[in-house]
Amino acid sequence: MQKQFEAQEKKIEEEKKSALITHSKKIRSQISINEADKKQDRLDYLEEGKKIRDNIQNEREKIQGIQGAKLGELKDLGIDDKYMYELQKKTVSF
Repeated sequence: MQKQFEAQEKKIEEEKKSALITHSKKIRSQISINEADKKQDRLDYLEEGKKIRDNIQNEREKIQGIQGAKLGELKDLGIDDKYMYELQKKTVSF
């Protein structure tokens, strides 16, 4: 009877240990998945920022190209530089 009781107690302890180990593994797995998700979200955020900066730079260059073309047209028409000064000093900011 005593041995049966001890065997039963030992079995219960082993089941508890097994449950704790399983739970620990699940928690560690969730933590690593969450960390990977956060890392990917951060990379996505930075990539989106880079795309936006690139778009803004492309727009700036496009506008500066248009500005240069207009100044060239005015120069070809024989407009004096003093009248184009205001257009030349305009900067693109956004």
